[in-house]
Amino acid sequence: MTKEQISALYTDLAPDAPNAKGFGNPLQYLTIQPTDNCIDLGCGGGFDCQEISKITPSVLGIDIQDKMIDFARLNNPGATYQVADLLDNKLEADSYDKVVSNCAFMHIENKASCLNEVYRLLKKGGWFCFADVTTKKSLPNRNLFTIESDEYYTLLQSLGFQQTFFLEEKHVKINGEYTYLLHSTFIGQK
Repeated sequence: MTKEQISALYTDLAPDAPNAKGFGNPLQYLTIQPTDNCIDLGCGGGFDCQEISKITPSVLGIDIQDKMIDFARLNNPGATYQVADLLDNKLEADSYDKVVSNCAFMHIENKASCLNEVYRLLKKGGWFCFADVTTKKSLPNRNLFTIESDEYYTLLQSLGFQQTFFLEEKHVKINGEYTYLLHSTFIGQK
């Protein structure tokens, strides 16, 4: 999807932001300290930012869609928010202790570029935890850029993430039927 297509999709979804809390819960795997500098990539309505801000005042949520950021600022004011593209931003390298993302990467086709940007943002020793939709086999629906769980794991390792773990996998049900989609959670350290 192009930046414009993603933005248009989330313009339509923004009114439903109160219900858009992502699929996973990557925060349960991170130990956030009061001194940590944290960022939520694809923060949507800011729900994970709100939880992080209960521990540290230093949390930034970025999202490509301005209406989602408006919602986050209004309803989850404990964090700082900005409209930004994960792959094209002006954020300082090596500046975050913890990076989190909850089901945002499924909209980005080039996973290697995405994860490389995460690696650039993390401080040495920092942790990255994310949940995303993955597949067990190739899917015809190209509105989601899903890859297999093993591909994510391999990408994380090839980019230099240490202590990389595949934490969780849950099958997705649509209309009561299991699909080839999975909710998967990963963690890695720079």
